[in-house]
Amino acid sequence: MAEELTGGEKPWGEDGMGSSWRATRLRDWCSAHSKRDPATLDAQLAFLTYEIRTVFGKLQTKLNDATTVEAAQEAISPYFDKLREKKNGLTR
Repeated sequence: MAEELTGGEKPWGEDGMGSSWRATRLRDWCSAHSKRDPATLDAQLAFLTYEIRTVFGKLQTKLNDATTVEAAQEAISPYFDKLREKKNGLTR
């Protein structure tokens, strides 16, 4: 059985599975891909893998090309900036 994600910042909403835009995307993806419980670590990792491979394909390429921690941080920075903007309502 997959472990539940606990502790730290909750990327899916304040309660861990709230009504944030990320939680909605996760639930929709799980429903479309036969993942029964979006609260499981297995489902969340599968969703993140999907996002990185499809939505953030350029990020995957940049991460694969990174040879230092600094290069990896630089590659992932725009992804986190986009998440922060969405969370704060700064994007459409």
